[in-house]
Amino acid sequence: MVVAGLSIGMYLSITTLIMQNAVPRDMLGVGTSRVRYVQALGQTLGVASVGTIVNNTLHSGIGSH
Repeated sequence: MVVAGLSIGMYLSITTLIMQNAVPRDMLGVGTSRVRYVQALGQTLGVASVGTIVNNTLHSGIGSH
């Protein structure tokens, strides 16, 4: 968990920095908010997917006992 957290944390910072270097200065806020929105959306979908898999696994495991 620690390794995954550190690697994801570094990735999110790097993508924000890359975007900030790629957009014009007057669009910096818009670009940053778009990157953070997409990252938050991906995190939400990831947590929902993993939660569904875990719940289905637990449900099938409990039902067999």
